[in-house]
Amino acid sequence: GNFSLFETDLPPRTFSQIRFGDYDNDGDADILLTGLAEMTTGLPVTQIFRNSWGSNTYGPNDPPGEPENLLVEIDLNDVTFTWSPADDDNTPSAALTYNLYLGNHAPAFFDIFAPLANATTGFVKAYAVGNTNQNTGWIIKDLPAGTYHWSVQTLDHSLCGSEFAPEQTFEITYVGMEENLAGSELILYPNPASSFIKLKSETDGELLISDIRGSIIGIYNLLEGVNTIPVTNLAKGIYLIRFSTSNNVIRMKFIKD
Repeated sequence: GNFSLFETDLPPRTFSQIRFGDYDNDGDADILLTGLAEMTTGLPVTQIFRNSWGSNTYGPNDPPGEPENLLVEIDLNDVTFTWSPADDDNTPSAALTYNLYLGNHAPAFFDIFAPLANATTGFVKAYAVGNTNQNTGWIIKDLPAGTYHWSVQTLDHSLCGSEFAPEQTFEITYVGMEENLAGSELILYPNPASSFIKLKSETDGELLISDIRGSIIGIYNLLEGVNTIPVTNLAKGIYLIRFSTSNNVIRMKFIKD
């Protein structure tokens, strides 16, 4: 791109910092300046300079187009999000960045992956590149069972955000084994458990225990045979198990009494 040198009358500051943001929500970037007014007195000063663009050479930046063709691909509890590149009148498509949100409570409530932007208007609350950078896809692993909603917006070089694309929903259904079946590669007992669980495995593998929100509790290396794992310190509730071998993944639940 091309750049032009533009003289300003911003006051000099010592040990200064500057941040850009559209504090008055009028479509152009304003300036927050902090620092010491004079080296001798050391008086701290914080000022906001409003961009009133009006009669100068430059005008407000138009927001980019919103992403399209939102898709999800679900592989057990791992989800891949993809969308088509957006367009902008000044920023090349390949240079645009994107903000993704994901939640599983109220619509437009992003308790899992937050975009730091208003999901209704697209107003960007943090002047930074999007949380997926320039990627038009993102992977989130080990989501627990439930119904999820998500969307994505575009950010241009001025960090102006588009509206979010129409919100999408998807569901992850728990596919783990509800009971220990005869001949299974992994048998868990007792269930419910209070002090420990025993897992009988036909092969070596990695065991991951998480709570129903998806937070990892522990990762263990299981050996062929019977393995004992203490659960005394776990709070009462339902826990998820994922046992991975070289050629298989087994998912189960257990209840902590």
